[in-house]
Amino acid sequence: MSLSGDADAARSSGHLPCHGRAVSSIEHQPQRQRFEARLPEGRGEIVYRTDGQTLTIVHTEVDPSLEGKGVAGQLVRAALDHARANGLRVDPVCSYANTYMQRHPETEALRAPKPG
Repeated sequence: MSLSGDADAARSSGHLPCHGRAVSSIEHQPQRQRFEARLPEGRGEIVYRTDGQTLTIVHTEVDPSLEGKGVAGQLVRAALDHARANGLRVDPVCSYANTYMQRHPETEALRAPKPG
């Protein structure tokens, strides 16, 4: 789906618009437990797993050609939006996702409590 597509239709199809970059979409691949962004110059992905009501962000990676261009942040945002929409808490074991949440205090309410 293109950036000009309807956001609600995009969400229901598993494709999320990716703002701020020439990304055709961020695709949610629930069967593979990942979100993927494809751009002409490369791709990026965020890998997660779910356990009950917790979405654990395991790994975020973008091709070197995309580093510093905001794509990884958009992938984290897509995963957080998915968690929020589905009533899930987030455990960001991926250091990038953890730092993203720390830098965006509005996302902290999604953070899963630490066991203990």
